[in-house]
Amino acid sequence: RTLRMQAEVEADMLLNLSDLKNYADSLAKRVPSIAQRVKINEPGVSADDLLKLSGTIGLPPVYARCIQALSLFGVAIGYFSAWPGSIKAGSMVEALIHANQEDYPGAQEARNTGLLVVAQEEANLVCVGRADSRIPDAVFLLDVMRSSNVERQSVAPDFEKFLLLAGNLHEIGHKYSRDAT
Repeated sequence: RTLRMQAEVEADMLLNLSDLKNYADSLAKRVPSIAQRVKINEPGVSADDLLKLSGTIGLPPVYARCIQALSLFGVAIGYFSAWPGSIKAGSMVEALIHANQEDYPGAQEARNTGLLVVAQEEANLVCVGRADSRIPDAVFLLDVMRSSNVERQSVAPDFEKFLLLAGNLHEIGHKYSRDAT
């Protein structure tokens, strides 16, 4: 049974952004009550807005490619909100600018260590290395919930891999929670 389960998991792995979008679309159809929150649309941020963001906050290349290809504002991938801050920001561009100008300790820690706040897991911050940092595109979780000290944890080498990890984790959890019933 374990080998069969492993083979099923490997066959269902999300390997690229197209697989992630297809999985999200399928989930939206299966669970219409959450469709607006999980469906990923195309395209994402315009080329003009990417230039604005690159000049303002220093977008690294893989992250920029991901948010240009996919509209991630307002989208949840498992436990992760694929944009920073509140939906009240109105757009990915405004959310990114606002989240990276905040003065709370997590945002300050991100700025001080060459990171951009780009997504969230509850109150914890998902960050990528700025284009001008020594770790562009690397993804980190800044844990601001467990203590007054901000703890930095490495998550993925780039944002595309982070999105795929989050999607695969959600898909596996969803599949096996159904199988258990």
